[in-house]
Order: sequence, then structure tokens, then C-alpha cells
Amino acid sequence: MRLIDNVLSDFYDTSGLKVNIEKSRFMMSKMVSQMKGVKFAYLSYLRGSNDLGKYMWFPFFKVE
Repeated sequence: MRLIDNVLSDFYDTSGLKVNIEKSRFMMSKMVSQMKGVKFAYLSYLRGSNDLGKYMWFPFFKVE
């Protein structure tokens, strides 16, 4: 997924910070089929989740 690579590269170039892909997740709308989510995960090397957990003790949104 060239677009994701480009966005992450631009982010690094601008901020000097790198995104840890192993810790990264993506969320999808309920309107997106599970098959599309599986394909996106395969192509992007990211994992899908319906619960992103907490960051610095604050919960992220949860899809139910």
C-alpha cells in the first residue's frame, strides 16, 4: 500500500517520529465487510480491531 507508506514516510520526515507497525491497529466502520477488512490488513500489514484499548489511560472509541 504505497499510500500508507507515503503517509508514514511524510510523518517521519516532518516529525522525526516513527510509527511502530507492530503496535498499530485500524478500525473499520460497521458498513465495511469483514472480507474487505481482511484484504486491507493483508495489504497494509496492519491488524484490524474493534477495540483499540487505551492510550495514556484514556479509552479510544469502541465499535460494537
